[in-house]
Amino acid sequence: MTKKAISITLPDEFVSELDMISTTEHRSRSEIIREAVQNFLRRRRQVPVVDANARELKGIDRGREEINRGEYVTLQDLTNS
Repeated sequence: MTKKAISITLPDEFVSELDMISTTEHRSRSEIIREAVQNFLRRRRQVPVVDANARELKGIDRGREEINRGEYVTLQDLTNS
């Protein structure tokens, strides 16, 4: 697999934490970032991210309103029935 160098900008806190992990695990920043990107891409391929349509958003809002009114059943209630 060919590789291509890229440049990214990270907040100072991220770089500090990355450097601590790099030191602890005796790995380069690139290795750690490469692994993080690989994991991110793998998850994206497994679970497609799709925007909810208007009907789904309306259902979500309706569900939230019902929860706020206390109209819901917990998993424990369902399994104890």
